Amino acid sequence: MHLSLRGLKDQPDLHIHHAIAQKEWRRALQLIEKREKRVKKGQTNDWLMACKASVLLMLPEPPKQRQGRTLLDSLHVKSPPMVDFDAVETIQSFAELRHEIDPRINTLWMQAANAQPSDEQLHQHWFLSRFRMRDWQGARKAAMTYTKHFPNRRDPFFWTIFANFMASKSLPDRDNEKELCGTMAYRMCAKAAEAVTLDRDQKGLKNGRVIRTLDDIAFLLDVYESQGKYEEALAVLESDRTGINSRIGKRSWKLVTWKIRLLGSAQRWLDQFKFCFELLEDASPVNDKPQVHGFGKLGNDGYVWTALVNAALSRKLPSWMADKGAINAETLETAVTKAMEENFYKNTRLAVASLLDGFNTDRNAMCAGMLWVIRLDMDVRGVHLATKAFEYFETYGHKSFCFNDLQPYVSAMQPPVMRCFLSKVRAWLVERGYGSNRLGQDKPFDLDMLMAKTNALKLEYCLIHSRDKKSDEVTKDTNTEVFIVECIKHYDIGLQNSGKNAEKPKEFADRFPGDDAGLLAAAALLKSPHESQNKTMLQAMVLLDELSTRSPANYEALGTLILLYVRIGAGSLAARTYHQLSIKNIQLPTLSWLLWTRLSTVHPHKLNPKEAMPSNDSKVSEADADPVHLLTQALDYHMHLEEIDQQEILEFLGAKQYASLHRVIGNSLHNQNGFVKYLLLTEWARTERLLGPQQRRDYRILFGGSSD
Repeated sequence: MHLSLRGLKDQPDLHIHHAIAQKEWRRALQLIEKREKRVKKGQTNDWLMACKASVLLMLPEPPKQRQGRTLLDSLHVKSPPMVDFDAVETIQSFAELRHEIDPRINTLWMQAANAQPSDEQLHQHWFLSRFRMRDWQGARKAAMTYTKHFPNRRDPFFWTIFANFMASKSLPDRDNEKELCGTMAYRMCAKAAEAVTLDRDQKGLKNGRVIRTLDDIAFLLDVYESQGKYEEALAVLESDRTGINSRIGKRSWKLVTWKIRLLGSAQRWLDQFKFCFELLEDASPVNDKPQVHGFGKLGNDGYVWTALVNAALSRKLPSWMADKGAINAETLETAVTKAMEENFYKNTRLAVASLLDGFNTDRNAMCAGMLWVIRLDMDVRGVHLATKAFEYFETYGHKSFCFNDLQPYVSAMQPPVMRCFLSKVRAWLVERGYGSNRLGQDKPFDLDMLMAKTNALKLEYCLIHSRDKKSDEVTKDTNTEVFIVECIKHYDIGLQNSGKNAEKPKEFADRFPGDDAGLLAAAALLKSPHESQNKTMLQAMVLLDELSTRSPANYEALGTLILLYVRIGAGSLAARTYHQLSIKNIQLPTLSWLLWTRLSTVHPHKLNPKEAMPSNDSKVSEADADPVHLLTQALDYHMHLEEIDQQEILEFLGAKQYASLHRVIGNSLHNQNGFVKYLLLTEWARTERLLGPQQRRDYRILFGGSSD
């Protein structure tokens, strides 16, 4: 609770304050009633009345709550109006505690602010109270009033911008206030940008309403983008005062990527292509010309390559030609398209091809080359794309990122081309003694080739064995059993060789390079069209259990195993495997669903920690063997998450980092509305019905509900 001690001087008042802070409501009510007897006849104590009304509302008895509501309503319509700072702060704090947004509280703050316009602390508390409640309409009123009475202060000015910006994002699209708030935020940002001077010390400025930091520029760009002011945002980035090369911009790469995105949003494809081309040309290892932008190798970025390809192939008809009306739209489109095709093949294609050649076997350039082939022509992408993909595999097949880079592109191949590509990969491995029959047994152990073989198996599973065999043309005449055997053999080779130079015994390493082959074998077993699905599922679980035993840090195997155990109803085994994940803190919202989605129907009862949990884990306690306890741990984290987010948000507000503040609030909303949280609540309610009340907290309050 956010209670102020500003106007409290008497010892009895401090006792009341401390009782409220400790949430001892009955004791607080007794102290309030005792204090009321000391108030002189004919006098009123607004703070005391506010405390009494709020405390009565916190008591469980309905008559007391009705009495408190009546008293609170009388304070709102009191004449003369209540303008006491501590009284308004008390009503606000209790409203936050009850998770209520009462629009009448804004009126109380307004009355207090008008009665004491020079009280800066009052204005700050008004804004912060609305800010904590995410009441953006109330926050913008508070910030605008603060700015009105303190026009030269920096904080109220930027608070007004931020509150208007957030209000424009939270209001419905058809609300008239939405456009008004967005426009006001944009205009105030424009004034802050115009106030920047080239003077390094900002001498001569009479107020703090000016862009000063890189975060301020990022926040300004957020506001401009939300209003569709792309050209104006680009003007800011190209300005000598606030641009990329300015003393504020500090040649930030973040602003460079922002400019690329804005050029695309403004559909300035030629400018986007030119800018990206110059950045990549500066980064090219064969470039001997003076650098245009001076970012050097930093320009060789995957985002820049993607934007270059998209800009080169964005064939948009100029709007001014359509307005001529000289020829009909169909003829115009045909003529312009033909001209653009000729220009494209003669100039753009040659320029991009020359640029790609300059980077030779660079990873980003090779990925851009595959994207270029896909976007260039959908009809001829097959053979050319297979060639490009195979060249990439030859260069980076021994790297762990190889499959993730290739997967989006090889999936676009036509079925015959997929088979051709996989045949080339297999032939390349056979030449090096790592074919499906030999698997490198007669070769010295080579970790790079082990990884290359693993990536090849991943590609084969992705393109062939992961598909529906009944309807897919690619999967004709494929033998999944052969693939499974090949994966298991490859996994065994990894176990035999990868522990030779390790300090730990090879039987129990954290993770082996060939583990992914074991995961592929399990996945293929689950996808195989076997008559007995239970048999293949059991085989997959045995394989995954062996894999997770030898590699306890292989979380993909553990997560898959938990899902399979839950599916067959093996709750004890699922709970044991879940414990091996050592889930804590932020992992709870992302991984707890693995076990808790069906806990009530699988195994809500306590386990025997000595039998069910791993014997080699000395940290296991009886609480860890209680699924309901673990479930409430996950829910408790969600209970505290809002408080943690609130602290972080207030820290960013205090640091005046408004762009970061905007992103943190977005993440907080995502956490509050997370689907996993609702799954946990459902399982908690089901478990309560099965086992009876567990004497734990009522988590319905967490989800905006009531405990009634």
